[in-house]
Amino acid sequence: MGKFFRLVQNEHIKIFTRISTWVLIILMAVVSIGFTGLMKLIEYQNNNVVYTDDYKESYEREIQYLKSDKSEGYEIQIERYEFLIAQDINPYGTWQYEAASTQFDRKASLLSQAELGGITEAELETGLKEIDACLKQIADKDWKGYYQRMIAENNTDPTLSAAQKEANNYYYSYLVQNNIDPDSKDWRISLVDQIQSDKTSLLAIEQVGTLNGEQQEQAKGYQERILMNEHRLEHNLKAVAGQVSFDSYAEIDFWTVMGSSNVLIGVVSMIVIIMAGSSIANEFSTGTIKFLLINPVKRWKIFLSKYVTIISMSVMLVLCFFFLNTFLSGILFGFGDIAAPYLYLSGDTVRELPGILFTLWQYLIGSVNLIVMGTLAFAISSLMRNSAVAIGISVFAMLAGNTMVTFLGTILQQDWARFFIFANTDLNAIMTGTSIFPNMTVGFSLCVIAVHMVIFFLTAWDGFMRRESI
Repeated sequence: MGKFFRLVQNEHIKIFTRISTWVLIILMAVVSIGFTGLMKLIEYQNNNVVYTDDYKESYEREIQYLKSDKSEGYEIQIERYEFLIAQDINPYGTWQYEAASTQFDRKASLLSQAELGGITEAELETGLKEIDACLKQIADKDWKGYYQRMIAENNTDPTLSAAQKEANNYYYSYLVQNNIDPDSKDWRISLVDQIQSDKTSLLAIEQVGTLNGEQQEQAKGYQERILMNEHRLEHNLKAVAGQVSFDSYAEIDFWTVMGSSNVLIGVVSMIVIIMAGSSIANEFSTGTIKFLLINPVKRWKIFLSKYVTIISMSVMLVLCFFFLNTFLSGILFGFGDIAAPYLYLSGDTVRELPGILFTLWQYLIGSVNLIVMGTLAFAISSLMRNSAVAIGISVFAMLAGNTMVTFLGTILQQDWARFFIFANTDLNAIMTGTSIFPNMTVGFSLCVIAVHMVIFFLTAWDGFMRRESI
């Protein structure tokens, strides 16, 4: 065993004495720095959006258009825009704009019903008085009074069930009870809004009655998200790991960057392919294989030492990439959220796992693709004399294989393509159910990977063991 470990050590030394190795490592660092810097730039742009007074001009243009077009109900729309101008209400996500839009839509509906005889004059008058009271609260910026009025109206609506009333009131009730200004940047606002939206969507699905498979999956997704978001509110978890959003209005933080950085593992894959592709072919092309074979070491040990070196380098590069991204994300976005947990469901109970461990696990799962591609490149290298050709074929095989699987799975809808190795290496996508092919399981993918790995390994073994040194 001592000779074998010395062979492995010697292989590591040879790799790190090559200038090309350090160029690739520096390239990996540059990609990591560039990605983190880009995320910081996006955060800066999101936080420094300047809204001008152009929205008033937009309101005026809409009024002029409505006056010239005179489509049905245009008077109410003009009244709406005049109200927005008079109260200096901008349309950029303020509670006043949304509330005013709701009330003027409500007014248009009431007038339409009265015209068709659907409601009495007394009911119309009562409804218009309620709308005027709401508009006064909007003009006075009395969000709390307006929300309390909406809660009272929902609770007295005879057409709503108890569950519908609870869902409709959730957003209003939470903000009122916790005294959260809806125009503030409190992180809980978007979460409460998401919970209410999910509750409403879940009720809509449940009213269908018998659900098909797709509807059951949707309902399950809503239920799970409601449970986890309520857990976040209950335990005051502003940041959690594993929830990545590329919404331009979403807050970018430490975990947004870390959660999305694992897509860059493809860069590490290229480095591993280059190392594996030149591992054996380079020895034969330069003639250094003769110096290895004249040593009193069995040929199979030389072969295994090279393969173990590729595997260990793959894992080491992934770990280095993980720690580099963690460091850079912490430097640019702060380490304050590094202790945030990852949430998952066990039955109907929300469990917590240290977020940093979960992200490391994602990186290690992502390294499966590196090991598979590295083994493929290693097998090709054992059959080639020129390392450049071996690397080129390996890179082409990876790119062409992924493209072919995507084409077969998404465009041609060929389910048998799931048996290709390239359809099974992204275990993170398979575990989260975002794979190209539906109903993929980790067990199935591991079996496919194992079969291909045996074929690649035996090919490399046969190529190296039978090959002449000259």
